[in-house]
Amino acid sequence: MQRLQPTNRAIAGVGLLLFALVLLGVGLHHIVVTGTCSSTGYNSYGPVAHCPEGSGWWAGFLAAGIVLSIAGGLIAGGSGPFLITPAVFCAVGAGAISVQFDAGAGSDNKTFGLIFGGFFLAGGLIWAALIARSALSELRGEGDTSSLAPLGTSPAGTAPTTPPVTTDPITGEPTTPAGVRREL
Repeated sequence: MQRLQPTNRAIAGVGLLLFALVLLGVGLHHIVVTGTCSSTGYNSYGPVAHCPEGSGWWAGFLAAGIVLSIAGGLIAGGSGPFLITPAVFCAVGAGAISVQFDAGAGSDNKTFGLIFGGFFLAGGLIWAALIARSALSELRGEGDTSSLAPLGTSPAGTAPTTPPVTTDPITGEPTTPAGVRREL
């Protein structure tokens, strides 16, 4: 069996993706710790805490993390684009959950970080597990893509399928599913 070697482009893309995910997680951590704040001390509901110095940088980390993670996944090619979304979900979840370990965070921020981050981390891990399961079944040759083929088409090497015919319960006439043309 021939061993596959990653290209320099793939290595750079994965490196950029990982760097971006760290930026995203760190930025989100600090935004959750800060909570609601304003540069003027007021919002539309009344007075709020002033934003601490450097809050804009944390928001920049968050935005740059999202943009760079997309770029890194696309540069990596291969399965990189498929992994962008679960990786971003995991980074958001980990960044929010990490608020639990910050001594300066309030209990409401910790609770929010745990619930919000827990759902995002779970969603990202489940998504990644489904992608991994699909990839492993394809490598083993167990992948069945026939269920993904549109009605009336067939995977290569098999006979075309015909749309199912059902009977209308009111009129008793034969019908086909909506959006499927049946040629007689």
